[in-house]
Amino acid sequence: MKKKVTNGLILFPIFLALLCNCRKDNGQWQGKIEHHNGVVVVKNPIDPIYGAESFRLKEELSIGVKEGLKEYMFSRVRDVDVDDVGNIYALDQKESHIKVFDKEGRYLRTIGQRGQGPGELGAAYFFSLTSQGHLLVEDVSSRRLAFFSLGGEFIKNVSSAKNFFIRSEADSKECLYGIMVIQDDNPRYELRKFSPALDVLHTVMSSPSVLTRQNTYRAFSPMITFDVDRDDNVVFGYPETYEINIYDPSGKPVRKICKVFKPVEIAEEEEKELANHQLPSGFSYDIPKFHCAFQGILVDDQNRIYVRTWEKDNGNYYYDIFTAEGKYLVKVLLNFTPLVIKKDKIYAIETDEEGYQTIKRYQVSWLL
Repeated sequence: MKKKVTNGLILFPIFLALLCNCRKDNGQWQGKIEHHNGVVVVKNPIDPIYGAESFRLKEELSIGVKEGLKEYMFSRVRDVDVDDVGNIYALDQKESHIKVFDKEGRYLRTIGQRGQGPGELGAAYFFSLTSQGHLLVEDVSSRRLAFFSLGGEFIKNVSSAKNFFIRSEADSKECLYGIMVIQDDNPRYELRKFSPALDVLHTVMSSPSVLTRQNTYRAFSPMITFDVDRDDNVVFGYPETYEINIYDPSGKPVRKICKVFKPVEIAEEEEKELANHQLPSGFSYDIPKFHCAFQGILVDDQNRIYVRTWEKDNGNYYYDIFTAEGKYLVKVLLNFTPLVIKKDKIYAIETDEEGYQTIKRYQVSWLL
């Protein structure tokens, strides 16, 4: 799903209770549930059940130093995951390895190293921990999926030469969901499910490419976003509208979550920022008036769904949180991007003004 403290292994409390609106909640959900062709459709109003005072955060762990022991220094952390006992795994893309820390933030080991051989990584972008005790790493430059034990022993490589993922996530059976770029007469993105051997099982959904045939880049274009829940369902959406779909492992739709929302207008500063990203000669931007419905989806281990919206305050984004059933629970403002939410603890990568990274863990308290 990012700020100032960079001294490693610093533990101190920060309480965050953020009020999103002045509405007094009464604990009553005002939406409705319908059934269409075997799919449960949950329709949510614009307001959540509870106010943001019901969601509190306490920072309890920070890992990362500017200088000192190299085990606690990061170059470019891209992804984080957490196992069932609370060990923290941090993928450092620049160093091409994964550092492992225990739940107290103490360094345990390093998995992988830069290279092209067995157990070595070229450009690792994403990884997943599975219930089978494996760590799966997507190595983009070597076009393969590397399997390790959680203890760091290399197991095998599986070629991904036929598939290029811009994001991937494994389920408990080590099947992989990945978003692919399809370049043919109909350029598009596709979210597909693959077997552990990377054979295509089915396509979940497609969405248009951000580049049109007229060499126009559709700025702020909606993109497929997804996560995998604890039951191996894929939770996904194409945020042209505020709809979140849940498909079971066989690809059957089982639930749709809808929400009334107010579109966020694209700010003048955002348009100016595009000018800093020069397009190739002959290409141009198509800038809409409004942002799409939301940016990203993250599911916690209780199957609650966190949706990052385009609403923000002082540079920080609001998140809509839904129950596992799809009811709009609460809206909160977070000054970091959650990557893992497990046992009511949120893990995030945060970067200070000098570019130094830390991994933070926050305890969530629900006052419902």
